[in-house]
Amino acid sequence: MNESLLDCVTTDIIEVFSYLPMAFLIGMGYAVLFGLVCLCVHRAGKQLSKKGLSRYFFGSTLFVIYFVVLLNTVFFSRELNSRTGTEMRLFGTWGVTMQAHAWVIENVLLFIPFGLLLPFFFPKGWNWVIMVLGFVCSVAIESIQFYTGYGFCQLDDVVMNTLGTIIGYLLYASLYKITKRREIGKRGECL
Repeated sequence: MNESLLDCVTTDIIEVFSYLPMAFLIGMGYAVLFGLVCLCVHRAGKQLSKKGLSRYFFGSTLFVIYFVVLLNTVFFSRELNSRTGTEMRLFGTWGVTMQAHAWVIENVLLFIPFGLLLPFFFPKGWNWVIMVLGFVCSVAIESIQFYTGYGFCQLDDVVMNTLGTIIGYLLYASLYKITKRREIGKRGECL
């Protein structure tokens, strides 16, 4: 059967969505824990900025959910020692099949949420830290896959994951600008 690139990507994404229920439960557990910590801090007499706190709460909860899905995708959905090998040529994993092309594209898609959600943890202007963390996280994943056999160690994965982080951050920056413009517009201030 000759599948299209879109069919291959769609099939793999549907599998990734199967990890969402467990990730959502873990994320809700994190949210409850976060709420309890905030309640304890508030009762201790510390003042918490509601706007900053809600932004951090929302972003960090989504990041926890995403990170659980990421770990399931790159490690726990695979058998230990089921994949061995390395590919250190740039675009060496592009291959000739639609499935090989899909895996390269999926590595970009996999890290877009990383770049989109991680900025909730950092002050404005720290975009370089987000890019570096995307790169470091990808190198860590590839290293663990190499040593455990949970996946192939591939240079393309690091490059595509880092590209996904950059795209995600650019989406975050765009949404941030749109939100700020709307807030300014509602207050009636000049741009």
